[in-house]
Amino acid sequence: MAGVDNPGQGSLIWFLKTTALFNDQSDSILSWADDRSRERAYARGDVISLLGDSRPGIYVVRDGQVKLRTCSVGGKEKILDIVGPGDTFGALEEVVAAGPQVAASRDMLATEAVALGPTVVVAFRFEEFQALVARRPTVVMNVSRVLGLKQRRLEIRLSRLLYRSSLGKVAGVLADLAERFGTRATDGSVLLDFKLTHQEIASLVGVKRETVSDCLGILELRELVQSKRSRIRVLRPEVLDDIV
Repeated sequence: MAGVDNPGQGSLIWFLKTTALFNDQSDSILSWADDRSRERAYARGDVISLLGDSRPGIYVVRDGQVKLRTCSVGGKEKILDIVGPGDTFGALEEVVAAGPQVAASRDMLATEAVALGPTVVVAFRFEEFQALVARRPTVVMNVSRVLGLKQRRLEIRLSRLLYRSSLGKVAGVLADLAERFGTRATDGSVLLDFKLTHQEIASLVGVKRETVSDCLGILELRELVQSKRSRIRVLRPEVLDDIV
């Protein structure tokens, strides 16, 4: 697995305080997290965690974006979600379930995490994090909150995909990504913070790559987006979400 240690990027405790997983936790728990975690840096395309890892982990994104995907036997990619700074991924559900063996038995739900660009994650060993949860009820509450946020985000994403045309689906996904990972300019446009290929959009939306290219062409003609070298700028975010 690719990735290199990334020490000294500023106060890790300060960062963890801003995340849903460790927000409002005591100094002792934050010190535990500081001591037991490891920061790892990845480049675009590096695999952070693998399908069916025998030693699953808990990961918090500190910088960059990560796509969570499954791949068919033929190698076809399906992107389940994209997560960014402060988001948690990995075997979080298994922490409050039966243990790491659950992850290995849930092949249809298992995901592969891949960096979409320069990315830094904070990693925890599964067994150590599960032990923390077992003795600290406040951490259990935060884990439940994170899982609830994941469920809510899934519901929002599905609402942007169901009963829409292909154009509406592409527009809805771009509106969601712009809201979550975009940098707003003074003219009101929003630039996505990472590169996203037409194929990756197709894998996220569930349509063919050629369809995404056609849809982006239409959105550019309507002066709603600009797309160049996998960098996407959303010119009118409030309009995109209304396209059905």
